[in-house]
Amino acid sequence: MFFAVILSAAKDPCIFALAVAAAPLVVILSGAKDPLLYPERSIAQHPQPTPRPPPPSYPTDTRTHPDTKEPPQGLFSSTPNLKGKRIAILATEGVEQVELTKPRKALEKAGAVTHLISPSSHIKGGKIKAWNLTKWGDTFKVDVKLADANPAAYDALLLPGGVMNPDFLRMDNDAVRFVRAFVEAGKPMAAICHGPWMLIEAQAVAGRTITSWPSLKTDLTNAGAIWVDQEVAQDRGLVTSRNPGDIPAFNKAILNLFSTRSQSTSIAA
Repeated sequence: MFFAVILSAAKDPCIFALAVAAAPLVVILSGAKDPLLYPERSIAQHPQPTPRPPPPSYPTDTRTHPDTKEPPQGLFSSTPNLKGKRIAILATEGVEQVELTKPRKALEKAGAVTHLISPSSHIKGGKIKAWNLTKWGDTFKVDVKLADANPAAYDALLLPGGVMNPDFLRMDNDAVRFVRAFVEAGKPMAAICHGPWMLIEAQAVAGRTITSWPSLKTDLTNAGAIWVDQEVAQDRGLVTSRNPGDIPAFNKAILNLFSTRSQSTSIAA
């Protein structure tokens, strides 16, 4: 129709001028329905590509694999694995309670089996009574009597402190022989506070760097040890610490030692 008007306007100058002025409007109205003239107006009529999903978000702690909740075990595991290890804990009446309970808890949490071993002389009702810093503490069930304990059945030895505990033990020949068996077998050992008294009796300190409760300094030095005042001392399969305040560092050291070394070539004195 628009072109018919143009043809007619060719004979009439007035109609021709009006047709030329109206031409842009006709084009706009036509383009509203024509995607070739105005493609942006028909974008909604065409399917759009599906957006890509965002990349997966992995944990920042690379010790944990993104497909599992469990940390990898083995060489790069941050937690020592003591599964299958058997740890002897030699103690008697007056053992310092936290020096028994906290290292034992850490060992068992890491997978170790622990046995509290004690001479019959101070066992009452199958239990021994601990000392809790400045007063008597709780009682603890004895797992194995010293007379029935076999050092060969254990991978490592823990000697808690307390003043009375190692003083009683070092006067017991069977207890001294029990500790000496670990020394001769080259098995890892740990002692805290007054616990190193037993190491002196078992002839296990000469030439070794050892720490302890300060009052043992002279005894250890006289026995040939190199005494140091620090929270943890480690020397050839032996870990020692000074007091209950050192327990966090002591626990870390014994877990590492006991998990990597159930038996060395020799740490015997």
